[in-house]
Amino acid sequence: GKTYTMLGPDGKLSLAAQSMGIIPRTSRYLFAAIHKLSSSSSSSLLQYQVRVSYLEVYNGRVYDLLSQQDRRGHPLSIREDGERNVNVANAVETPVHSSIELEGVLIQG
Repeated sequence: GKTYTMLGPDGKLSLAAQSMGIIPRTSRYLFAAIHKLSSSSSSSLLQYQVRVSYLEVYNGRVYDLLSQQDRRGHPLSIREDGERNVNVANAVETPVHSSIELEGVLIQG
């Protein structure tokens, strides 16, 4: 159920409008909103950077699905910084500039 909800049917990334999961829907919405804001004359000074990581929580451990070195080898540590932000130490973050690039990262993971 969770993978289906996040990606699409059969736990595989679906890009068909009627069967898209939450991740591709959110990605398309996010980049459409960025494009709309970037196109308006009042926000010409705004800049955006989107980075994606792809993590799996399995048996209480966090694994980086984008790491070429640690494919299910070593779980990552979850840390909280001084401002109470939760981070996953050493998680791979890949910059993306479109929903197509983000979906490519999901396929890679």
